[in-house]
Amino acid sequence: MKRATLTALFALLPIWGSAVPKATAAPRYKHLSRPRSAPNAKTPAQLEAAVRTLLEGYEPLDVGHGMAELGAPAAEVLLRLIQAPSTPELVRLRAVEALGYVPTPAGQAYLRETVAKIGTVDDERVFTLAAALRALGGFGASELPSVSLFLEHASPVVREAAAAGMAQMRSDTVLPALQRRLAVERDSGVKETLSNAISRLAAAPNPAVRR
Repeated sequence: MKRATLTALFALLPIWGSAVPKATAAPRYKHLSRPRSAPNAKTPAQLEAAVRTLLEGYEPLDVGHGMAELGAPAAEVLLRLIQAPSTPELVRLRAVEALGYVPTPAGQAYLRETVAKIGTVDDERVFTLAAALRALGGFGASELPSVSLFLEHASPVVREAAAAGMAQMRSDTVLPALQRRLAVERDSGVKETLSNAISRLAAAPNPAVRR
């Protein structure tokens, strides 16, 4: 796909635009170890409304914190929205990525299946693939082998997402893998993401800590 087409669509995804890690930014999933139950129980309708508000908003919203506050039930809503034919495509893509904010076994299984199904294709499905790779970063270093493979993908959108996903993991093999990719990467956007991720991981007190 043409990079201009990919860039245009990503410009419409505010949740992704704010998700690219910067050298001075806190890790996206720093506040998450596992989904927690919301302090105040919500009815199913209230829960879905809260999730939709986070996914559909055009003002800057703290999506990660909001989803984490809703807890594991939010992941169930996200999966329903992803699979519903009536869900707008942009909302569906945001929902895929948001699964990383509330890691659950069901969400992890969906993301793994999605990545395996799309694989190395380079068409409009790269947006879904990129969202899934970013989300898998929220599940920790156990996902490193599968996510790191996509640093070699033909699409710069996918390579950038793989780097962003890996930057959320805590493993002593992440930093060297990102450095190796940076040495050969030619796309300026991907290089920026790689550089930011490397800077932050190198400055971490204990980058080998696994989550």
